[in-house]
Amino acid sequence: MLENKIAKMPLSNWGGLSFKCHCGTRHEISVKEIVIRDDVGALIPYFAKKMGRVAQVVYDECVYHEAREKVVQKMNKSFDVTECLLHGSNTLTKDYCDKLLSQANEATKVIICVGGANANEYGKYASAKLGCQWIFINILPNGDNFASNYSMLWDGGVKQMFKGHAPDVILCDLDLAYRLSAEKTDEAFALILRNLGIVFDNNFASIVQGSRSCSVINFIITNAVKDAVSHSQKPYGKGLVKELFSCLLRISLAKNMAKVNMEYLTSMHSMIYALQSRYNNYSEGVLSVAVADTLAKVYQVVLNADSRLVPDKDRYGHTRIIKQVFGLDIESSYGWTNDDEGYAANKKDFAKNAEVMSKVARLAKKLVKTRPVWDADFATACLQVASDIYAYNGLLAYANEKGLFDTQEPKTVEVNDGEQQDEAEAIAAQTSAE
Repeated sequence: MLENKIAKMPLSNWGGLSFKCHCGTRHEISVKEIVIRDDVGALIPYFAKKMGRVAQVVYDECVYHEAREKVVQKMNKSFDVTECLLHGSNTLTKDYCDKLLSQANEATKVIICVGGANANEYGKYASAKLGCQWIFINILPNGDNFASNYSMLWDGGVKQMFKGHAPDVILCDLDLAYRLSAEKTDEAFALILRNLGIVFDNNFASIVQGSRSCSVINFIITNAVKDAVSHSQKPYGKGLVKELFSCLLRISLAKNMAKVNMEYLTSMHSMIYALQSRYNNYSEGVLSVAVADTLAKVYQVVLNADSRLVPDKDRYGHTRIIKQVFGLDIESSYGWTNDDEGYAANKKDFAKNAEVMSKVARLAKKLVKTRPVWDADFATACLQVASDIYAYNGLLAYANEKGLFDTQEPKTVEVNDGEQQDEAEAIAAQTSAE
């Protein structure tokens, strides 16, 4: 099968991939070169000199001291380099990126960004603004959207999608990644695991709402989630780090292949962005765990409740509501048609897949120690406008009454390693079967 062939290819063969899919779309990966190895610093001049001799090098602040020697000092005197630091924030703004971009040499031909999600978002935004090529040196596992052709930035309290340019080259330095990721692996796993919910949303909306969906892209993402589950209980080491970064990159590249990236900004992302507008002290990884848990529980309510599908009329104005309530510009890629027969015919499969999603969400909660605490009414409003959840009569009120929203600090519960291992293996087996 096509999806099996792609999923089994080494990442080094994914660069520039283009193929006609049985979904009717030609899928293309914008990233041209992908290298994961111990010391990629030696490759930076090789790729950069093909792009231009004037460079802006931007570091996530937390990686600067570890990474600088492997980046700038590998570039010989033939390069004109401007160095900048990107200060850490869960809400990277357009104004901040513009300020950083103003520090670049006017003749800049190549941008080199070093770090994780923020460095990546800046690179996508700045390269599109300058019309130049760029290299992403990935050493932080805090993003799963590294290869998209858009940049998600905050602007006046609103998280928006700006024009961006996917990295021309992605280099993952395993040595640096290993040294810098020890305290970040739990949130990295959470970012990976949440994508099973995105695939569920896609499949659900495809059958019930008549939206577009691609089984090849969904398969690649699901396969990455399955691999992450199977590695989640392994001890920290370079092997684990390589698998972790590989899963994040495969998911990022799969999303890049989708012609309309908004297809993969579903209820999960919408709710996270909405919550971030008030609770920006929590990282996206931490919020992903709580949101995945909440949505998994809501889907269980949906699928177990003996109720007829009823459209929520307020959802037809969801763009306006999101803007008014949260100040966020988020628009669904899905339509608003109802297909009760499609839902009924597939309800058994939905229920089985939702149970797998619930198990994965529980595993993510075990991995991540921090749990957000938010106002239940605000959480309800977030779910109301995370409008790719299919509308059911009374669903949100019922879910809130049953305490499905993660609003309280949990009690500390000791779980023995054997039990976690058993659950992880069971989830891996079940996701593989699906």
